[in-house]
Amino acid sequence: MSFPPVKRERKTSDHDLQSLLDLLDCGVVKISFDGEMKRSVLWANKGFYALTGRSKEEYEQQEKSGNPANVLHPDDFRPVFKKFHAHVRNRKNLHIQYRVFHKDGHIVWLDVKSCFIGIENGHPVFMNVMMDITHEKALNDMIEMERKKYVLLSKISNEIIFEYDIKNDNMKHFGSLERHIDKRNINNFLKKPDQHKLIHPDDYNVVNDLLQKLISCENKIRQSEKFRIYIEGLGFRWHYCNCGIIDESTIIGKLVDIHDTEEKLHYLNDLTSRDPMTRLLNKEFMRNRCAQILHDSPGRKHAMLIIDIDDFKIANDTNGHKFGDSVIHLIAETLQNSFRSDDLIGRIGGDEFLLLLHDVSREQALLLADKYRSALASVSGPFASRFRISNSIGISVFPEDGVTYEELFEAADRALYRAKAQGKNRVASASFPD
Repeated sequence: MSFPPVKRERKTSDHDLQSLLDLLDCGVVKISFDGEMKRSVLWANKGFYALTGRSKEEYEQQEKSGNPANVLHPDDFRPVFKKFHAHVRNRKNLHIQYRVFHKDGHIVWLDVKSCFIGIENGHPVFMNVMMDITHEKALNDMIEMERKKYVLLSKISNEIIFEYDIKNDNMKHFGSLERHIDKRNINNFLKKPDQHKLIHPDDYNVVNDLLQKLISCENKIRQSEKFRIYIEGLGFRWHYCNCGIIDESTIIGKLVDIHDTEEKLHYLNDLTSRDPMTRLLNKEFMRNRCAQILHDSPGRKHAMLIIDIDDFKIANDTNGHKFGDSVIHLIAETLQNSFRSDDLIGRIGGDEFLLLLHDVSREQALLLADKYRSALASVSGPFASRFRISNSIGISVFPEDGVTYEELFEAADRALYRAKAQGKNRVASASFPD
């Protein structure tokens, strides 16, 4: 094989490569650096020169200084060449972004990837690929400016702005309380709430349902709810949440601290719903709440208990009202310790108490009533020398003995009357003799 055909083939190959690279919508340039960090363009495609709007000849004229400060932005000049200097020494791949001046004067942002390809004429040679990212930078800057606005607004208004990544289950937040929340980025937000412990355990389902409603597209525009989140140094505080879904991947919203308002409302509700002496629910609240539960409970069983203190008038007349108050407090405390926290317990008269036990049968209600009576007997010893504390209890069961509050109350009251008639200190049920 003779050399001339090889040379012709090589020229054809180089021309084909040049033509191919000229088609690319980016700059491709081969650069060498001498010992003084003087840069020389050995070869470049048309896209490289188009990045600054200069011809090859114009670029070579401005490159005479080696590092053309009139092309590279002055604020980027030193940091860029510091990184390229390290790049020349270690010959590791470099990825950098910097600004250059276009021929018409506007600034062009470049994303540059550079790799070492060898030594030519004693100098290291690198191949660079350059992309114009000016538009992307402008968008990112605009997004960052909007983020800063949200941060500032949230700090001014004492709100927390959040962004939830649906696909990755990631929660981001920022605002005036940012320093009080352990992590700004929370992974596995819904999947592993025990890890971040940001949401009050009793409110997790509220938060989950709120986000799932948006994800399932039931209402993309707006969802609102209130729940408690943990703030470092402050504990769990009530927040009101407004949020909406931007697209299939992102939910944004804001949290407003309403804790003080909720506490005041709770205090006012407490005043209107509690017996001032025992702090048990009062008669009016018991009537309304029981009626609502019974109305909303088709197919379920509940038991109503009316409890009366046997011979309480004698205790008051013999030992005084202060002693009588102590007896009432003891019974109220024993009731709260003997039944579940979600059962309704109220004081509806001077010596009368009303309970609604959720999801129990008649047999279970009778057992629970006897268990309570035993508990009361075990704690009433200190009173025994002055008064023997005992209770008579009447029980009715929903829906067998009644389907409304009035029907159920009357059935339990009849059972209570029978318990007293049979000698007191006992339990009677509405549906069968005891």
